[in-house]
Amino acid sequence: MGAKTLATIIEEGMLLGGRDDIETQVLAWVNNWLRQTYLSWDYPFLYRSREGLSLPAGTSSLDIGAGQSGVTVEIQRILDPIWAYKSDFTGKGQVRIRPLIGGNNERSEDRVQSTLLNRGIPTQVRVRPYSSAYGRWSLIFLPVPDVDYLLALDYIELPANLTTAGTPLYPNDSTLVQAATTATLLFANGHDSADYQDAIQVLARKVAEDKSRFGSTPGINDQIQLDGGVFR
Repeated sequence: MGAKTLATIIEEGMLLGGRDDIETQVLAWVNNWLRQTYLSWDYPFLYRSREGLSLPAGTSSLDIGAGQSGVTVEIQRILDPIWAYKSDFTGKGQVRIRPLIGGNNERSEDRVQSTLLNRGIPTQVRVRPYSSAYGRWSLIFLPVPDVDYLLALDYIELPANLTTAGTPLYPNDSTLVQAATTATLLFANGHDSADYQDAIQVLARKVAEDKSRFGSTPGINDQIQLDGGVFR
């Protein structure tokens, strides 16, 4: 997370852009830019975990994200696998995410009845986008849980838009100030102006540099190098 609030970022950006009277427009542009930037790369600082999520016996579908199941923000992606376990840890297992489309049609959730014959510890889950709320997902379990379980899962969040009092999760304040400067020049001079075109190019370079600085960490977006003593 950066150190500056959006109010400070926008103030500095507008100063560099030669305006001080378009805060509302710049705020909206920067929030939209942040959203697109968060969606463009699996930044490690967007990874979250949820543990102890209740999955009662007989529950075939569970909604999560965008205000459901204790996750307020939108979820970009739920990561495989999910873990199911009993509260006393006497039974646990992996629940693998299976393709939403295709596969064995007989295992489709609309063909499986939640009877005792189709119950057990879940081993598979379909992850279906919620029809009326982006960032919310329906988890459809197979088999249907036979007893109460708890779930542990990892996911990539999409941070909510901020007011000027908020501090963006994005870690580089310099890049954010450049985004505010770019927005200022766009609203002041137009899309075709040389100043705006130069600013958007600088912003793109800064984002590329940030991906190399903040875009990976051990286990996330890193690359395992081949052994130089074996592979040449």
